[in-house]
This record gives sequence, structure tokens and C-alpha cells, in this order.
Amino acid sequence: MTAEQNNTYAKLVQDWEIKTASGLPLTKRVELLEKAIHVIEQRALMTLSGITLEVILDRVLRQSHEKFPVLSDVSLINKHLSFQELLHTGKNHKSEELIEALRFLLIEFITVLGRITADILTAPLHKELLKVTWTDPEKT
Repeated sequence: MTAEQNNTYAKLVQDWEIKTASGLPLTKRVELLEKAIHVIEQRALMTLSGITLEVILDRVLRQSHEKFPVLSDVSLINKHLSFQELLHTGKNHKSEELIEALRFLLIEFITVLGRITADILTAPLHKELLKVTWTDPEKT
């Protein structure tokens, strides 16, 4: 994986985040990033097996924990990342640190998926990511 490819994945997430998350409060940004990760999981399952995806999620989560201890409240439950504990403790974390950590987690997830599929999944994952927007559950 070249630095250029890694920057491409980061740019995809950054563009999506600017478009969809600007101005959202911390809790809603966390929920939006959680939603994005779950959408990416679902799209990846169309190509990869559940076991493969679980291994990838475990690897990405461990790498993210090492770089951002604030993510220690994110866990892998029933083959999906769970952010429930993080949402409960999120108020105890600095907003920018938490957002940076979640951004890293999403970028790392897309990067690993791109890497192991020789970028076959990159365009479809980006397409799915662009569909993820914030909708207020209280208004639906």
C-alpha cells in the first residue's frame, strides 16, 4: 500500500465527513460514524465472508485501540463493532480527540478492505459511504 493510496482513503472519508457531519454535536457525530461503519460492514459482506470481516474488524479495532486509547470503549460484539459504551462515556472525552479516533477507525477499516481486495471494493464502499447521512430518529 502506497502513501498515495492511504491518502486516497483518508480523502474519501474527509470529503464525506465535511459533507455530512459538519456542525453536528459530538454524540450525533459518533452515531453517524457508527452508522457509516455498519454500512461499510454490510457492503463488505456482499463480497467477503462473515468470518473474514470479523477478523478484519478485530485487527482494525486492535490497531485503533493502540493508537487511540479513547477507543477502548468500542468493542466487537456479535461480529459488529459496538459503540454503545463509547456513547455513554463520550462526554468524558475531548471532542476533537474522539472524532479523530473515530475517523482513524473508519479510514483504517476502509484501507484494510481496499488492501485485501486489491481496491475492488474501494469504489463500492465509497459509494455506500456517500449515502450515509444524519437523520434525526425523533423526526422520522
